[in-house]
Amino acid sequence: MLNQKELERKAVERYLDSSNQLFDITDFESPDFILKNESHEIGCEVTEFYPDYDVTGSKLKKRESFIKKLHKTLGIELLDKYPKGFVFDIYYEFAATEKTSIKSEVQAVINNIESYFYEGQVIPSSINIRKFSIRKTDLLPTRLILSIPSDYSDLTEEWLQPIINSKSSKIKEWKRSFDERWLIISIGISISGDLNLNKVKNLEILESREWNKIILIDIPFGDYKEINSPY
Repeated sequence: MLNQKELERKAVERYLDSSNQLFDITDFESPDFILKNESHEIGCEVTEFYPDYDVTGSKLKKRESFIKKLHKTLGIELLDKYPKGFVFDIYYEFAATEKTSIKSEVQAVINNIESYFYEGQVIPSSINIRKFSIRKTDLLPTRLILSIPSDYSDLTEEWLQPIINSKSSKIKEWKRSFDERWLIISIGISISGDLNLNKVKNLEILESREWNKIILIDIPFGDYKEINSPY
């Protein structure tokens, strides 16, 4: 599993590859990376998109982290009990109304599975799981499929401007100057931070502030959009 810096570097590499640009990439801190070719040296900051982006942290990101821990723990129990012959489709709630422990939720689901196992559809006693279905396969290894539905509509420019503002304020902390400053916003690394770039509109009304270029890059597909500074 990639760490945060490796994910950021992957976003830079994905954009450069998709846009057919050649730069040497050097890990740095303030900014995150230095991109250099024969004629330009660019300071590059990278951040991940979340609809509820906030300088104090995304609630969606924290929520997704909890769900993944729950899914991993539940998976260990299910694969131990049913190592072959099944596919478990687990649909998690977008948001939970109250706190709970992973251990108690896993135990509640396991108990319900044993009661409803041959009906194919389990109604879990779980705050965080919306639906749980069981499909029989041949003697293939058992698989778990994770789904987290999103309650957010298509992206609006209001979601991007706080990201731009926050990252612009950090430029004063940079240790040196560059020919250009780029901000790369990565999309699709996490479930909560996914969106369809083809539906992104009205980017021209965004204030690019201190950036020569702002890039939205879809990590899985390599699609990207650029916002170039008018200055």
